Amino acid sequence: MKVFIKQKSAVIQPLQTVLADIHQLYSHLYCFCLFEWVSHFVLPLIQTRWLRFFGHVARMGDSQDTSRALCTSIRGLPKDWRRRPGRPRRTWLRTLEADIQPLNHGLNTAWRLAQDRERWRQLVEAATLQSGACPR
Repeated sequence: MKVFIKQKSAVIQPLQTVLADIHQLYSHLYCFCLFEWVSHFVLPLIQTRWLRFFGHVARMGDSQDTSRALCTSIRGLPKDWRRRPGRPRRTWLRTLEADIQPLNHGLNTAWRLAQDRERWRQLVEAATLQSGACPR
Protein backbone atom coordinates (compact mmCIF):
# COMPACT_ATOMS: atom_id res chain seq x y z
CA MET A 1 0.00 0.00 0.00
CA LYS A 2 2.79 2.42 0.86
CA VAL A 3 4.51 1.68 -2.42
CA PHE A 4 1.41 2.69 -4.36
CA ILE A 5 1.13 6.01 -2.48
CA LYS A 6 4.80 6.80 -3.06
CA GLN A 7 4.47 6.09 -6.76
CA LYS A 8 1.32 8.17 -6.99
CA SER A 9 2.93 11.16 -5.23
CA ALA A 10 6.01 10.76 -7.41
CA VAL A 11 3.82 11.23 -10.48
CA ILE A 12 1.52 13.91 -9.07
CA GLN A 13 4.21 16.16 -7.60
CA PRO A 14 5.94 16.98 -10.93
CA LEU A 15 2.55 17.32 -12.60
CA GLN A 16 1.44 19.86 -9.99
CA THR A 17 4.68 21.79 -10.48
CA VAL A 18 4.18 21.88 -14.25
CA LEU A 19 0.56 22.97 -13.86
CA ALA A 20 1.59 25.73 -11.46
CA ASP A 21 4.21 26.94 -13.96
CA ILE A 22 1.65 26.91 -16.77
CA HIS A 23 -0.84 28.82 -14.62
CA GLN A 24 1.78 31.45 -13.75
CA LEU A 25 2.80 31.83 -17.41
CA TYR A 26 -0.84 32.10 -18.48
CA SER A 27 -1.57 34.78 -15.86
CA HIS A 28 1.45 36.83 -17.00
CA LEU A 29 0.42 36.46 -20.63
CA TYR A 30 -3.17 37.41 -19.78
CA CYS A 31 -2.01 40.54 -17.93
CA PHE A 32 0.26 41.50 -20.83
CA CYS A 33 -2.55 41.03 -23.37
CA LEU A 34 -4.95 42.99 -21.20
CA PHE A 35 -2.42 45.83 -20.87
CA GLU A 36 -1.88 45.87 -24.65
CA TRP A 37 -5.63 45.94 -25.27
CA VAL A 38 -6.18 48.78 -22.81
CA SER A 39 -3.27 50.85 -24.12
CA HIS A 40 -4.29 50.44 -27.77
CA PHE A 41 -8.07 50.71 -27.57
CA VAL A 42 -9.31 52.11 -24.27
CA LEU A 43 -6.81 54.90 -23.53
CA PRO A 44 -7.11 56.57 -26.97
CA LEU A 45 -10.89 56.49 -26.62
CA ILE A 46 -10.64 58.19 -23.23
CA GLN A 47 -8.19 60.74 -24.63
CA THR A 48 -10.56 61.55 -27.49
CA ARG A 49 -13.52 61.97 -25.16
CA TRP A 50 -11.52 64.26 -22.83
CA LEU A 51 -10.48 66.48 -25.73
CA ARG A 52 -13.99 66.58 -27.16
CA PHE A 53 -15.39 67.52 -23.76
CA PHE A 54 -12.81 70.31 -23.44
CA GLY A 55 -13.98 71.71 -26.78
CA HIS A 56 -17.60 71.45 -25.70
CA VAL A 57 -16.96 73.36 -22.48
CA ALA A 58 -14.80 75.94 -24.26
CA ARG A 59 -17.63 76.71 -26.69
CA MET A 60 -20.16 77.22 -23.89
CA GLY A 61 -21.30 80.75 -23.21
CA ASP A 62 -19.58 82.96 -20.66
CA SER A 63 -22.65 82.77 -18.45
CA GLN A 64 -22.11 79.03 -17.83
CA ASP A 65 -20.32 78.25 -14.57
CA THR A 66 -18.44 75.33 -16.14
CA SER A 67 -16.96 77.50 -18.86
CA ARG A 68 -15.98 80.24 -16.41
CA ALA A 69 -14.29 77.75 -14.07
CA LEU A 70 -12.32 76.19 -16.93
CA CYS A 71 -11.29 79.60 -18.26
CA THR A 72 -10.09 80.64 -14.81
CA SER A 73 -8.13 77.42 -14.41
CA ILE A 74 -6.41 77.95 -17.75
CA ARG A 75 -5.52 81.58 -17.07
CA GLY A 76 -3.96 80.64 -13.75
CA LEU A 77 -4.79 80.70 -10.11
CA PRO A 78 -4.63 83.85 -7.96
CA LYS A 79 -1.16 84.96 -6.87
CA ASP A 80 -1.89 84.55 -3.15
CA TRP A 81 -3.10 80.96 -3.59
CA ARG A 82 -0.79 78.26 -2.23
CA ARG A 83 -1.10 74.58 -2.89
CA ARG A 84 -0.55 71.92 -0.27
CA PRO A 85 2.96 70.49 0.05
CA GLY A 86 3.76 67.25 -1.72
CA ARG A 87 3.75 65.93 -5.24
CA PRO A 88 1.70 68.01 -7.68
CA ARG A 89 -1.54 66.31 -8.57
CA ARG A 90 -2.20 64.97 -12.03
CA THR A 91 -5.21 67.01 -13.04
CA TRP A 92 -7.46 66.83 -16.07
CA LEU A 93 -5.97 70.02 -17.50
CA ARG A 94 -2.41 68.77 -17.09
CA THR A 95 -3.37 65.58 -18.87
CA LEU A 96 -4.96 67.57 -21.71
CA GLU A 97 -1.91 69.79 -21.92
CA ALA A 98 0.32 66.72 -22.21
CA ASP A 99 -1.94 65.35 -24.97
CA ILE A 100 -1.77 68.48 -27.12
CA GLN A 101 1.84 69.41 -26.37
CA PRO A 102 3.26 67.20 -29.19
CA LEU A 103 1.23 69.36 -31.59
CA ASN A 104 2.92 72.52 -30.22
CA HIS A 105 -0.26 73.85 -28.64
CA GLY A 106 -0.88 75.05 -25.10
CA LEU A 107 -4.14 75.35 -23.22
CA ASN A 108 -4.70 78.98 -24.27
CA THR A 109 -4.23 78.07 -27.92
CA ALA A 110 -6.48 75.05 -27.48
CA TRP A 111 -9.15 77.31 -25.96
CA ARG A 112 -9.01 79.57 -29.02
CA LEU A 113 -8.99 76.64 -31.45
CA ALA A 114 -11.96 75.04 -29.71
CA GLN A 115 -14.13 78.03 -30.63
CA ASP A 116 -14.05 76.79 -34.24
CA ARG A 117 -15.66 73.36 -34.23
CA GLU A 118 -14.05 72.08 -37.41
CA ARG A 119 -10.52 73.11 -36.46
CA TRP A 120 -10.98 71.59 -33.01
CA ARG A 121 -12.19 68.31 -34.52
CA GLN A 122 -9.04 68.21 -36.67
CA LEU A 123 -6.87 68.88 -33.63
CA VAL A 124 -8.56 66.08 -31.67
CA GLU A 125 -7.98 63.64 -34.53
CA ALA A 126 -4.36 64.75 -34.89
CA ALA A 127 -3.71 64.41 -31.16
CA THR A 128 -5.26 60.94 -31.12
CA LEU A 129 -3.24 59.84 -34.15
CA GLN A 130 -0.12 61.34 -32.56
CA SER A 131 -0.58 58.99 -29.61
CA GLY A 132 -0.50 56.07 -32.04
CA ALA A 133 -4.07 54.86 -32.08
CA CYS A 134 -7.21 55.11 -34.13
CA PRO A 135 -9.39 58.18 -33.52
CA ARG A 136 -12.58 56.27 -32.69
